[in-house]
Amino acid sequence: MKKSTALKTLGLSEGASDEDIKKAHRKLIIENHPDKFGQDATARAKAEEKTKLINEARDVLLNHSWDPEYASAGTAYGAPFSYDPFAAAYGQNPFGGRSAGYAAKSQGSAGNPRGTNPSGNPFNGWPFGETFVWTTWDSSGQQHTYTSSTSTGRTGATGGTNQDPFAGFNPYVNPFSSSYTSRAGNDPFSSLFNMFFPQEKTLEDLLKEAKKDLGLDVKLIAVKLILLALAFALSVPATGLFLYTIISIGQGVWKRLRYLSLIFLVPFAMLALIFAPAGTAYIGLIPFILFGCAVIFDIQNVYRHAKRIRDIKRKMNE
Repeated sequence: MKKSTALKTLGLSEGASDEDIKKAHRKLIIENHPDKFGQDATARAKAEEKTKLINEARDVLLNHSWDPEYASAGTAYGAPFSYDPFAAAYGQNPFGGRSAGYAAKSQGSAGNPRGTNPSGNPFNGWPFGETFVWTTWDSSGQQHTYTSSTSTGRTGATGGTNQDPFAGFNPYVNPFSSSYTSRAGNDPFSSLFNMFFPQEKTLEDLLKEAKKDLGLDVKLIAVKLILLALAFALSVPATGLFLYTIISIGQGVWKRLRYLSLIFLVPFAMLALIFAPAGTAYIGLIPFILFGCAVIFDIQNVYRHAKRIRDIKRKMNE
């Protein structure tokens, strides 16, 4: 996206500060949020597309990753390193022969009695006939890749997106961020790096994450209540209280250690089997206290998620 397009999308003018960009982005996101259009599928789809453009415009302006307004490749003044003076003068590569007369002269001076060089080009054939690639950048930072042809010996420039594996690379953009979209395709290492180096998320991303966490906790509470009810129905209440408590402990460990908690999975399971009560076990004071702590833990989790969702929505409406 060009800088002018990004500014127009956010309704800003040249010289807007980062704070202006963030304020304009927040305002437009609220105005075009898909949830405002209810069940109208067409309006929601348009709002989602508009939201994507707004997010892209914000990222482009904050990361200074906009496309050049005008392509200056191929001129001696705008792109001195990608300018080909021979192509400008003769319309072709000097090593491919400038004209029929030049080719005949080259053939005569080369003195090739066996006719192994029918084109008359003294630079044709090995090693000059081998394919090679080189890359230049013009004044706007646009990359250009040139390749030679083994069949004709001529050299041509490509746009860079078909043959250059680094096309679209921008030094001002973090390729492992969640808002980054690679022109060459998705980055297979983005999920791995984001696991250890989390990037800054938008308010929309935080809201989705908070709702997802709340939904998972509510489902897990429902599962624990079902197990507890089944245990009481089967006349093994001690087992029900134990399962509710032990699942809550595992949930708490997972929330704090995430994938590192898998290290303790086997010892945790063994301890759970060791301390599991018998079907007709007597329920003492300690199991009731632990069960009460597990219930308080669930209530705190739900309250914390609800408060987080409320705070995020308040920030979005500011």
